[in-house]
Amino acid sequence: ILWSAIPYALILTAFWVWLFRAYRQKPEPERPPKNSSEPPSNHSPAAINYLMGDGLSQEQVFSATLLSLANKGFIQLGITEEKDFLGFSDEKALFQLNRQQWEEYGHTLQPYEHKLMAFAFEKLADDKDQFSTKTLEDQQGTVENFLQDWIKEIQEVVQKHAWFDTTSRRGRDIGI
Repeated sequence: ILWSAIPYALILTAFWVWLFRAYRQKPEPERPPKNSSEPPSNHSPAAINYLMGDGLSQEQVFSATLLSLANKGFIQLGITEEKDFLGFSDEKALFQLNRQQWEEYGHTLQPYEHKLMAFAFEKLADDKDQFSTKTLEDQQGTVENFLQDWIKEIQEVVQKHAWFDTTSRRGRDIGI
């Protein structure tokens, strides 16, 4: 009886060795993509912020959208030195309108991006094709009033795309 178990033990051992060799290495996990300087999608930061519910402040969404427009070539970024009331010079960010890009491709922007460009370069810059962060500081009340309406317009545009199911969102909110 003992001698008859030896072939079964050898077969079982051979099977175990085969299994061990076939499955001994764990699969490599997928590596996250390396950092990229390219934008993640063709959607604006304002739309992504609304979709992700990140809760960024209106000022952060405003700044991110300005930088996105600079990335698309509608705005050129620079630095300017401006003197404060004591005469000390202070470096401020300078936003210059690329009028050629604006006239040729302005129609490709989302409505809220278009509205931001119009506000920034017609109202803030007084049609001078440039403004600085000092201009934003000096006209803070005007900017805040614009941002309240602008954020609502972003929400309306994003909701028109129907990228998410509002009933499941309602269920999520009730469940929480």
